[in-house]
Amino acid sequence: MKQAMNRLLILVILGITIISCNRKATQDLTLEIVGYDTTVFKGGNFRYVGTKYRMSDQNNFVLIHQGEELYWFDVEKDSMVRSINLDTTNLVLPQVNMLQALYHEADSSLILFFPQRSKIIHLDSKLEIEKEVSLSGIQELTHMYMPYGQVFFYDSTRQEYYIGMISGKLEDQKAFSNETRFVGVFDGNSGKLKTSFGEFGEERKKIDAYVNSQGLINFDSFNDEFYIRETVGSSTINKYDAAGNLENSYNLGSSFLSYNIFENKDGEEWFQASVSDHNYEMKLASSNRVVSLGVIFKDKNRNILRDYGVLFIEDLEKGLSYSTPADPFQMILWASDSEIYLVRYHKEVEEMILVKVKYKFGKSIQD
Repeated sequence: MKQAMNRLLILVILGITIISCNRKATQDLTLEIVGYDTTVFKGGNFRYVGTKYRMSDQNNFVLIHQGEELYWFDVEKDSMVRSINLDTTNLVLPQVNMLQALYHEADSSLILFFPQRSKIIHLDSKLEIEKEVSLSGIQELTHMYMPYGQVFFYDSTRQEYYIGMISGKLEDQKAFSNETRFVGVFDGNSGKLKTSFGEFGEERKKIDAYVNSQGLINFDSFNDEFYIRETVGSSTINKYDAAGNLENSYNLGSSFLSYNIFENKDGEEWFQASVSDHNYEMKLASSNRVVSLGVIFKDKNRNILRDYGVLFIEDLEKGLSYSTPADPFQMILWASDSEIYLVRYHKEVEEMILVKVKYKFGKSIQD
């Protein structure tokens, strides 16, 4: 077990290799930034590595959580309006790490996910336990919950949870890449696993090696549809319906990113190895508009002297990509057809900040 957990830690840092693709021949069109505003998050140690940021279901609040502490940032008021420490309440909660939290504005309820106990707890507006659900079925599939990213959604209409997971066969790369399903669909009442979807591409499954990669997939939802893209080595976005059926695949990406893969050799340290360009973050602005942040890592082997970022938007309907340089390692919280919210570290004040960007597309040859 200890050896398997050590392998899991390596996976979190290094990720899994997938097939290399060539850089696109067609250049991206211009993404124009027409407005820019920042706000410092105040009230807690938000630089803590385990801090997670999540928009509420109606996109009016940023829910920030780190362990047992939760904070609400009101986007309209541009300030922190509430905070709680779950340890100071009368709640009897699992004494393990809380990986995910969701906030529903209509009834001010919270949904908390404790993967080490396979437990989901719903809290009402008074912070009283409304429902507890014990998840089951993932062990029979020889899977484990994905220990990184934010693959956690609840569909109140269908009463289903969508939760990130990976194969538990961490020592067997062929089995891991062939058997992994990225998302499990769990019944909202019984907690039983109903189905699973999302997998590595066929070319990826032929490869049996690691690369330096942070995470495995980008994931988001829009109007009961789910979008998945692998973090490295592929520009393809796969779209699934709420039942996990593949509806469509799109292959755009950004011309500024290379989809070549650099394998991590045995015993090679992170700072010595070449790191593949990353699809670092992804959010849906609409069913046909995907906002992503790409990162090109510093690499002395390729004479890249610093980390670079590119903010790019894919118009899935027209088959066009628009991009602009950006600070690397930002987290995309939310996007619309004119605005993008990001979170990043502000070096001057040594705090985390909310960045609000207004954008528009440059003219294309079709205009």
